[in-house]
Amino acid sequence: MTKVELTDKEVNPESGNIEVSLEIDLVQGTQKVINNYTGKPIDNTSFIQGYKGLNKWRTTSEVQTEKNDHSLCFNCKFQRFKH
Repeated sequence: MTKVELTDKEVNPESGNIEVSLEIDLVQGTQKVINNYTGKPIDNTSFIQGYKGLNKWRTTSEVQTEKNDHSLCFNCKFQRFKH
């Protein structure tokens, strides 16, 4: 499950709507949410793993991510903290 949280920064000032596209690269294992107005990927904040419980989403782990890291590999993100 992919969850994308959008902010006011993604609003197109000309239309007043949020306009984004999802770019999925299965070869590189990356995904990007592109702001259609600026043509740039929106900022990443974290990578979350979890499951859907009876009534809501349950988070089992969350790792903060680098701004330009759009990989889907949780283990790769986690390895940044291994000393």
